Amino acid sequence: DTAPTPGAKPATAGLNEYRPMARTSAAALIIVIFLRQWVHSAMTTYLPQWIVAQGYSIEVASNLLFALLLPLALGGLLGGSLADRVGRKPVILTSLIGIIPLILLLLNSPLPLQFFIAPVLGIVIGASFPITLVMAQELLPRGIGIMSGLALGFTFIAGSIGVAITGRVADAIGLHTTLTGLAVVALVGVCAASLLPRRERRTADMPIPQTADVTPNA
Repeated sequence: DTAPTPGAKPATAGLNEYRPMARTSAAALIIVIFLRQWVHSAMTTYLPQWIVAQGYSIEVASNLLFALLLPLALGGLLGGSLADRVGRKPVILTSLIGIIPLILLLLNSPLPLQFFIAPVLGIVIGASFPITLVMAQELLPRGIGIMSGLALGFTFIAGSIGVAITGRVADAIGLHTTLTGLAVVALVGVCAASLLPRRERRTADMPIPQTADVTPNA
């Protein structure tokens, strides 16, 4: 026969304490991923076209795109490091808020200055990529692989949808106005990110709940 260990917490207590994120937070996270990838994909797709439309060569447009894309990895590294210190939500909010003025500066500055603004924009966009992936994994602690695949797959789908919408709007109102409107997309992302939980636990810190804590009788 077995008897519960005195003072042991039932399995449901562990599940309640380390439960996955609430539905509101999950929906907010999906919206954040969608809107951030919309901005990223639309900028990388249409920024070179806009530069060429200004009368510059394809080489100049390609170099500016390279200046935007290269720092993305650095942004992810910096964002993950900051999230370990100050929390994930502040980093995500700062990243989305920072996108807004940087897009406006990039689109309204002379070309030599754009080569300094583009890398900063790349860092700011990339800062939240690893954080949202970790938060997505916390939605299903026992299915990290599945959630990782869904999060990454949804990122590509969101980018494709965002590029298609941006192209349609650009045909109607012009490329410069449409790219400027990406700042509004980022602003909506800020509103969604404000719904994310402030207090987080990393998946690695979450114990696997047991069916029962028992010990054999002497």
